[in-house]
Amino acid sequence: MNNSKAGLLLLELTISILFFTLSCVVIISLFVRSHNTTKEANGIADAIVVAENIAEQYRSGIISYERLSAIEYDKYDVLLEENIDEDMYTLSIHVFDKENYINYCNLEVKKYLPEGGIEQ
Repeated sequence: MNNSKAGLLLLELTISILFFTLSCVVIISLFVRSHNTTKEANGIADAIVVAENIAEQYRSGIISYERLSAIEYDKYDVLLEENIDEDMYTLSIHVFDKENYINYCNLEVKKYLPEGGIEQ
C-alpha cells in the first residue's frame, strides 16, 4: 500500500514538473516574441523620424537635394528620388534597414513653386 502511494506521488510530481516546464517554455517564447516586436516597432519609429526630418529640411529649402542625398545614417539606408514638374518639386523618400534591407518607411513630399516655375 505504501509502495502504491509513493508511485502515485512520484507520478503527480512528474506531471507537475512537466506542466511547469511547458508553462516556462510558452512564457519565454512570448517574451522573446514581444522583444522582437518592440525592436521592430522602435526601428520603424526611428525610420519615420528620419524620413520626416528629411522631408522638413527639403520642404523648407534649408538643405539642397544633393546635400540631402549625401547624408549617411548609422542604422538606415535612405533612397531619395526627386521629380521636377513645371511648378512642383516632388521628393520620394524610402528608408531601409541596413542589416536586412527591409523597407521601413516611404514618404512623398511636394514643394510648390509659385509664379514662374522652377527656381533659377
